[in-house]
Amino acid sequence: MIEVLSSAQCDLLFAEIPAGILVEDGAGRVVLINEHFHSMFRFPDAATAYVGQSSVDVFAAAAANTFLDPAG
Repeated sequence: MIEVLSSAQCDLLFAEIPAGILVEDGAGRVVLINEHFHSMFRFPDAATAYVGQSSVDVFAAAAANTFLDPAG
């Protein structure tokens, strides 16, 4: 038997799972980013600021923030 999670259970799972998660829609726009993903890639803005943006643009920002030139 397959059990469907409630919205509250999904929210809790999304917030507490020890992995970075980005969810996008069929058009490649960000629907959700959890805090683990946000902190892994050192985003300068709140996770919610990226909702609705192209996931390609979000990953480009993640790469820019994560792989900084140590020489400055």
